[in-house]
Amino acid sequence: MKKNIFLFCLLSYIVITSSTNSLSFDEIIEKAKKLGKIKKVAVAGGDNLTMLQACRKAKDMKIADCILFGISKRIKDMASANNLDISDFEIIEEPIDSQCAMSAAEYVREGKADIYAKGSLETKYSLKAIFDGKRGLRQVRIISALSILEAKKLNKILIFTDCHVRPYPTIVEKIASIKNAVKVAKSIGIDMPKVSVVCGVEKVNPKMKETGEGHLLSKLNDDGEIKGCIVDGPLSFDLSVNKKAPKYKNTEKRKIKGDADIMLFSNIHTANIAYNLMVHSIKAKSATIVVGAKAPVVFNSRVDTAEAKFHSIVFSVLYSEELLKEKKD
Repeated sequence: MKKNIFLFCLLSYIVITSSTNSLSFDEIIEKAKKLGKIKKVAVAGGDNLTMLQACRKAKDMKIADCILFGISKRIKDMASANNLDISDFEIIEEPIDSQCAMSAAEYVREGKADIYAKGSLETKYSLKAIFDGKRGLRQVRIISALSILEAKKLNKILIFTDCHVRPYPTIVEKIASIKNAVKVAKSIGIDMPKVSVVCGVEKVNPKMKETGEGHLLSKLNDDGEIKGCIVDGPLSFDLSVNKKAPKYKNTEKRKIKGDADIMLFSNIHTANIAYNLMVHSIKAKSATIVVGAKAPVVFNSRVDTAEAKFHSIVFSVLYSEELLKEKKD
């Protein structure tokens, strides 16, 4: 029942959302182009048509170049059958899926590529390569996945976490997810992102532990334990994104009044359902990346569109640059 209420609120309010960040995916693409750097993307499983199309577009726009791992004949045949020129892409022969994923990750780990991308391989192979501490990309204990969204009537970009990796995040994992999302937000120009800890209600309810965690995260932000952002919780979806909602609810003590930039969900089910509603019902533009590893990870579903995968590459390029700045500092 509670889940149904949440989903109804999502569909009801998202179409009238507006916010001060007012960024669009087109602006983000321009930011990536203006970097003047062509990042290298190691694609694990290059025999995925939409990923090949995304790579082609990224290279044509001089945003990224791609190294394709997999069975070269299969990759070339797929490109040829779809009139796609990949003659200027490097292809590395790796017929075994598990080794294909690990080889791509090693390329990134060794600095031969800047970004890892999941292509045609099953998710389990990429996750194993990402989380492997010796050969893969694991850098810290907590890695999270972000989905970045822009709907036609949204008039802003929203970042959802964690839609794909953490099933039931602990309070420690939620703090890490916030920090990861804040880095991505900063990489696209949101200097002080507003983070909503999304719950079904806006008050602490002892029977709903998520509400208590939302309050705690907000308090930690007030006390300076979570920096570089504004955290408010527990907060309903409508108060997070609908600027008209505060007219009807008591928001005197709220830090977010319909202008959230980042949505932290209580579990993977709610986050993933919200993401899929945005993409498939609201027809939002999307990108999906994994953060917290040694390098950005393009982490789209194999069935995602070429546009979604291209957007994921673009956001990964900007996030990669943010990681370089951190190392210099």
